Parts: sequence; structure tokens; C-alpha cells
Amino acid sequence: MEYQSTAELLEGFWTTPWGELPEKQAAAWKLAEFPGIKWDDIGPERRKLLATQYDQKNDPKNEEEGEFWFNNSCDIADVKREIREIELLSAPLPSERAEKLRQLDDARKRLAELKAAQFKPLGDESPKIEQQELSGAQFAEYIVNGFLIDWDYWILKMPVLTTAQAARLMAGLDPDVFESLDNRPNSNNPEAFCSRAKKMERSAIAQQIALQSPSKWLEWAGNHSFSVHEAFRVAVSETLNTCDSEVPKSKGEAPLQRQRFQEQEIIRALNELDYNPQSIPKWKAGERGVKSAIREFLKDHKWSDKVFDKAWQRLRDSGEIAEF
Repeated sequence: MEYQSTAELLEGFWTTPWGELPEKQAAAWKLAEFPGIKWDDIGPERRKLLATQYDQKNDPKNEEEGEFWFNNSCDIADVKREIREIELLSAPLPSERAEKLRQLDDARKRLAELKAAQFKPLGDESPKIEQQELSGAQFAEYIVNGFLIDWDYWILKMPVLTTAQAARLMAGLDPDVFESLDNRPNSNNPEAFCSRAKKMERSAIAQQIALQSPSKWLEWAGNHSFSVHEAFRVAVSETLNTCDSEVPKSKGEAPLQRQRFQEQEIIRALNELDYNPQSIPKWKAGERGVKSAIREFLKDHKWSDKVFDKAWQRLRDSGEIAEF
């Protein structure tokens, strides 16, 4: 039996009140079983978003996407292992050193390509949400919670977050849905997400940290080597950009909080692409340098070249990164 797209079935009815929906359309919405969400309680855009996400999760033709994510993660693990093996190779002679650097550069380029592929459409048949593909982080977020987290609310409208709220958000969990980490809102297994949130919450409690701004929580997580849900990072970045536009600048400098965030993101990107921040290969004429690779990796932040260059230079001046 061919899959009937919920979004296509409801097209043209997004603004229709529940009581006026035709039987077939109402049945399609009921079948989707959005937990705790009633048609009349949300607006047309939210209805369309949920229906499209439901299709992305349940349409059999999206099995290709699941296979892609599995293969992509395996390939990334293989390349990272290859990089570690190359780094351990002895290279006492200049020629051997040059070959080692060439192999490392090649492997790191392949790693960057694999990670960049996570943000490319799989094909014209892939479901779209407001003309854009869900990122891997967003897709996982939807699968676990049953919907996308309202980052505007949690990051922009909440000046501070409790330990529990921050731990859940940084793990990709909605604090209301997972008020208890034992909650299981749907059939998808959130164990890995809950385990990460539990470790962060436990660590913060042990350090007697209670209330902090989202950006401070992100800084704390980075300082303690916790992996943070990508959408949380992006939301904090966008909030800092918004706040920066409203704060008077002194001598052309961005607020200190935003500067530190930029620096931490560069360090994170270096680690993500398996570069050692303390031994970054210097740029060579005719080759793509590490700095360019990091700039490309962080392009979603939409920083100007000047902003990125200043952040890079601050890291060099402080000794947090070193080029050889």
C-alpha cells in the first residue's frame, strides 16, 4: 500500500478550524498522534511543520536517509581512526614528515566533506521543511521529543536556565517533555540523550551551579568537555548576535561574552575536524589552509571575515592555538 503523505492530504486546510475539517483530513491528523498537541491550539505554520516532520519520519521512501546517516557515521569514525593512526606514525626525516602532513591533510579534507554532507539534501524526493532540510541534529531532536524544540523560547526569552533545563537542552531534550529523564514520550529510544543530560546535570550539581544564562552554560559545557546539541549552540550564537546589535560598542569591539563564544567555536571546530589546536599546520601557497577549513565549517554562524580573523588572532595571541 502506497504511503499517503499527511502534509499533502492536509494541504489547503491549514487554516481550517478542527470542527470544519473534512473527515479524511481529520482522520489523517488523528493518525499522526502528535502527543499533547491539538489542532486548534496551534497555528497554520505549526500544523504544516508537524505534518511535514511526521512524513519525514514515517514515509518508507525515507529509508534512504536512514541508510545515509548510518553509512555517514561509520565513514566518519573510520576517517577519524585513520587520522589518529597517521598522527602516531614516526616521521624523523623531512621527506617522511612532508608525506605524513600530506596524508593528514587528505584525511582531514575527507572528514570535512563527510561532515558537510550531513547538511546537503539527499535528493529532490526528500521532504522539505520551509524549503530547507532538517540537519542531523534537528532530525534527532524531532525523533526523540516528537517535535522541534522552541529555541526562541528557551534561549531568547529565558535569561537564565536551571541546571535541569540546561542539561536537557544541551542534550537535545525538551525540558517539559523530559521533566523526568525516565519519561518516554514515544517509541523511539532516547537513552543516549538522557544519559548525556544526566551526566551534565550531575556534574553541575556537584559544582553547585544552579542558574546561568544559556551562553554561560555553553561555556561551562565546553570547559568540561561535554558534547552539546548543535541546535543549542546555534540558538546561543543567534541570541548573542541579536544582543550585540542592541548593545553600544566600545572602540569597535564586540562584547566580551560574544568574543569568547567565537573563540570557543573555533576551538571546537578544530577538534571536530581532528586538528590539534596547539600544532596547526601553517598555510602553504596553492593549498587550502586550516583557517579556511575552519571558516567554512563555521559558516552557519554567518560571521564576517573580519570577525572571524579577529577571533583567530585573539586565540593566537593568547596561546590557545599555535601554528607551525
